[in-house]
Amino acid sequence: MIPCQYEDIEGEFSENLMAVQKQEKWGYINFDGNIVLPFVYDHAYSFQDGIAKVVISNRDYKIDNQGHFIVCNLDNNTEIKINKDYDIVENFIDNVALVCKNGLWGGIDLHGREMIPLVYDEIGHFDAIGLARCKKNKHWGFINLQGAVIIPFIYDEVSLFSEDLAACKKDQRWGFIDRCGNTIIPFQFEWASSFHNGYAQIGTSEECPMDIQRITSQNINDAEESGIGVMSIGFINKQGMVIIQPQYLEVSDFSENGTARVFMDEYYYDINPNNEIIDKH
Repeated sequence: MIPCQYEDIEGEFSENLMAVQKQEKWGYINFDGNIVLPFVYDHAYSFQDGIAKVVISNRDYKIDNQGHFIVCNLDNNTEIKINKDYDIVENFIDNVALVCKNGLWGGIDLHGREMIPLVYDEIGHFDAIGLARCKKNKHWGFINLQGAVIIPFIYDEVSLFSEDLAACKKDQRWGFIDRCGNTIIPFQFEWASSFHNGYAQIGTSEECPMDIQRITSQNINDAEESGIGVMSIGFINKQGMVIIQPQYLEVSDFSENGTARVFMDEYYYDINPNNEIIDKH
């Protein structure tokens, strides 16, 4: 009999286990009502062939009946059971799986060895060159696949590397660094995004000329939700030169054909790097 202490159940008993909810978290009990797997999941599903799907932070994972994660090695599409107790285990990419325990992140190799210590508040996946952005003690930096710190933790925010440069925020200003941590474009912008096809967006919260750009309620809502205020957007090139002064509230990145889409006077326009209108939508 299932005690009346649970808020919800998932299906019926399967393989002597049932997923039940308590205090908005899910776990598993057996026929006797004993807790077998703790209440740590945002949702949990019935076991089938020794494996169950669970949800953590809106992402699906697989576990066995001991709570061990079963992850995929995306390099060869094989499954691997992780016998150590982690709160989260991601899939293997380039023979590294990101793991989390007690809110701190690190990485393990295919043998389960912790090659990246669990000391980071956040850690991203490694890029094609083998760098990952990490957050430690409220600051961001980059490490390599061996866990060595390549770019120190001195930035308030960082983007992924794109076209060999990463947008970083330091002392309330954005600039760009290379993969060695060298400053390539000085920290002078109120906001900046990654480079795409040779150009990056930059922004300022200074008032946008109303004869250039119409402010809409959706623009304002989007900007307020992002925490940057109502911001005018322009573009720089890879030399750090402003090629289009901040003046638009809605823009896209420059595409491979050399145009970006902007919103102006209630219409969308395609512009070139000289800020000349190419097409109207």
